[in-house]
Amino acid sequence: EPKVRSSGGVKVVSIVGRVTEQNEVWWKWAYVLTVANTNAEPIFFDANVQFLDKDGFVVDEKEEYNLSLGAHLTNRISDYDLINLPSAASVKSLKVITAVK
Repeated sequence: EPKVRSSGGVKVVSIVGRVTEQNEVWWKWAYVLTVANTNAEPIFFDANVQFLDKDGFVVDEKEEYNLSLGAHLTNRISDYDLINLPSAASVKSLKVITAVK
């Protein structure tokens, strides 16, 4: 279940992720983050994608820097993170924290 939140005009609409590749060392966790600008002005922000275990502890994280959105626009950001085993196998959910610049 994704954790969805809003900060400084950036609304995290959704985040979905899944393992798209794996081997005996790491798993490739791909994700699609959908964000919206609720402001009437363009915004610039960073996003921290956190990979959480069943208890909500951060197993790994991926920073997305220098993102931007035009006024009242919604955009999808697709990326991935390579997470080493055994941590990769414990990921149960994703969470996003945004910071407007």
